[in-house]
Amino acid sequence: MIIMKSRYYAVMILLCIVTIFSKSTTANADDRYVKLCERYFTEFAEDYGKFGQKDGFTYLYSDKKNTATIVAIPMEQKKVAVPEKINGKTVTKIELMDVFSCSSNYYFRDEFYGEHEDNPVPKVEYLSIPKTVKVINIYAGIGLTEGYCGELQSYLVHLKKFNVASANKWYRSYKGMLYTKNGKKLLLVPRKYMAKTVKVKKGTTKIADFAFSFCTNIKKVILPDTVKVIGQSAFVRCSLNYIRMPRKLKELGGSAFQESALKKITIYGKVELDETFSDCKKLKSVVLKKGVKKLGEYVFTSCPKLRSVTVPKGIKNLW
Repeated sequence: MIIMKSRYYAVMILLCIVTIFSKSTTANADDRYVKLCERYFTEFAEDYGKFGQKDGFTYLYSDKKNTATIVAIPMEQKKVAVPEKINGKTVTKIELMDVFSCSSNYYFRDEFYGEHEDNPVPKVEYLSIPKTVKVINIYAGIGLTEGYCGELQSYLVHLKKFNVASANKWYRSYKGMLYTKNGKKLLLVPRKYMAKTVKVKKGTTKIADFAFSFCTNIKKVILPDTVKVIGQSAFVRCSLNYIRMPRKLKELGGSAFQESALKKITIYGKVELDETFSDCKKLKSVVLKKGVKKLGEYVFTSCPKLRSVTVPKGIKNLW
């Protein structure tokens, strides 16, 4: 009996130590990035203006407008809810910034990270957006095109789901994907989106640049006929092997399916193809329906398994 109790207490003590160590490691990882952000924005205050920090968030702010732009989020949290207000400032923009990379050429980064450490990225899987946010993107230091979010894919590598407050006037979430408020433009599908089949909602007219890029779980995408535009690199490096294309497509952006896992595809509409399928290693068959205007020079570059391309009569330009 005494031996059993001793084992029990030993296990409990070990669990406590592991828990404390885990929390300490998380806190230290968050703390390092917060301190790096503080050092960076202090160093370059003339470029970025005033900044503040709270609860793992770093933000730039304007006293005149009483608004804040979130540039860094807690690095270790899997669920992150961006606040409506931070230290009394209304959060109107999320323009995340890879401070680690930005400070790579400056000595002070080594104060917090080793010389050869990997680039830290947020572990966030579920990102909640408040009603006050008007712009979501990666910070570029210049005016951003509202509604363009593609660069987030290269930074939020663990993201599974967006959740936008229903009262937000600029954005909405639909089944975890990010849309414009009117639901006509699909802006971004989280990189680790869990569904293998994605049915884009009816009424969507545009798939934004990079919208499905780097999505590694998706195998099948169904696009409604309401879609008229597919943006540049919309499916680059996406794992999909089948896509149902809209029947009256008007624009197909360059490199739309580059390095994707597509095996076959049928394209409709009055579109031009430019590097559309380059480096599609699994692509075997392409059918181009009547209306396709032009095939660019590098449409099928590095497609080793391609065996069949059906071209409509009357096409004017074959590179």
